[in-house]
Amino acid sequence: MEETKKKSLLLVVAIILLYTTWSSTYLAIRIAVRTISPLTMTAARFIAAGFLMYIIALLMGEKQPTKKELFGAAIVGIILFLISNVMLCYAEQSVSSGLSAVAVSSGAFWICLISGFFGKWPTKMEWLGILIGLAGIVILATGGEMRVNIAGTIILLLSSIAWAFGSVLSKNIAVPKNFMGSAVEMLAGGIGSLAAIYATGGRLNFHPSTESLWALIYLITIGSMVGFSAFMYVFQNARAALASSYSYVNTIGAVMLGVYILNEKIGAREIVAIAVVILAVVIIAVAGNKKRV
Repeated sequence: MEETKKKSLLLVVAIILLYTTWSSTYLAIRIAVRTISPLTMTAARFIAAGFLMYIIALLMGEKQPTKKELFGAAIVGIILFLISNVMLCYAEQSVSSGLSAVAVSSGAFWICLISGFFGKWPTKMEWLGILIGLAGIVILATGGEMRVNIAGTIILLLSSIAWAFGSVLSKNIAVPKNFMGSAVEMLAGGIGSLAAIYATGGRLNFHPSTESLWALIYLITIGSMVGFSAFMYVFQNARAALASSYSYVNTIGAVMLGVYILNEKIGAREIVAIAVVILAVVIIAVAGNKKRV
């Protein structure tokens, strides 16, 4: 009983941290990529965060991962960080942080769909939420900033699908638990990004502005060490619908931060799209309460 209460308390804390930290990461990424290339930023962010998390895991007495867990975590890390996060960073060079968050919030729908291929199909109510959410993305993609930046829209959606696939995969293959799992996954994504820089003939040019440097530090500590660790804990210990519910909370926060800090503009169509997407993810989250995923 005590163990159950402790696990429930940790889950609540992780959800709160997830809701409060990831709203700001879209804004931080947009500031960071102003003077740091997406691959360089991803490599620096996740190698640093992964190394620090690895030290913390060792200090807390966590065991070294087995070869099978190491391989699984490396695959998940490459999908989440080298593929999904790098695409998000490239898109944020031309798309506002708020609208990036709205598009990426479709990850809740993809998580439910991909979970089905692992034997956990959505309920009828969750299907309703998925269809409403896709309608919101269509509204977003056919007006305002998204209409004149189709490439950015496509990249964001692909990033969201990749993130959903990597997240669901982490729950269905052997990966290290707790801090060690986060550490290995981030290190894999960071090292993979570093390798991609040289594989594509690039160079590790790192001359960030003061703003970009502080944004990178924020992403390493708050976005990765706190936010990602909280996400993985929630995803490993909660229903897929609840685990993905962070997206609509983060969407609200990201849009508001973009408007007030970067003076980003949103029109009536974007507001409608935000409302539709949020409604859809709320329906999915509520549906999850009626069926354990």
